[in-house]
Amino acid sequence: MQPYEVQSLPLAIRGVHYYKISGRYTYRGDLLITDGCLYFIARESLEEARERSERKYRLAIETALRTAYFVRLIPTLLMFGTAALIGVRRATSALRLMLLGPATEVESKPQAWWRQEFQLGGERVAEHELRRALDAYVARARIKRRDPLFPPEDAHLPEPERFAREEIRDLKLSSRGELSFYAHSDRHDFAVGRRARDPLHRALKAGRFIF
Repeated sequence: MQPYEVQSLPLAIRGVHYYKISGRYTYRGDLLITDGCLYFIARESLEEARERSERKYRLAIETALRTAYFVRLIPTLLMFGTAALIGVRRATSALRLMLLGPATEVESKPQAWWRQEFQLGGERVAEHELRRALDAYVARARIKRRDPLFPPEDAHLPEPERFAREEIRDLKLSSRGELSFYAHSDRHDFAVGRRARDPLHRALKAGRFIF
């Protein structure tokens, strides 16, 4: 696998884990870095994603065990076997996350989903145009969240975040690919993983968040 190559801003990292509660990250989404502003768009709840994954895994195990002949002779094996395998899977997932971080994707050039979601036109987009489009996207999303009659489907997720450079204090990026800082009267933690750590570091320097 080739290392990421990042030439310049802007930078998008998809699949970033965000906001720690009791030591566990709560959401997964997209972190975008521009010259002077960071943006985060939450895409899903990690707890809901874990529950969906475990339901699928449990169903697959139970289906496999039911088809085995010996299940008819030892019914309790179904319960204990499923619980044991799910426990092993949880431990393996936790170890992988601890060692490598989340499986993120790094994009250093405007992608098709940028143009569609942020209402950008053309193949080439200047950075100031992207920032303006992102600011408009954040404003629209916040207005929609406040609609009591027609709330959006993602109303259970936090609003898109915009962090201007001058609002950020005590920014740190660990060797494990964990970004943390204080802004908007709160601490914000992001896990981008080891593979995305260096591109993020270069982007933060290019955006003058660190020197």
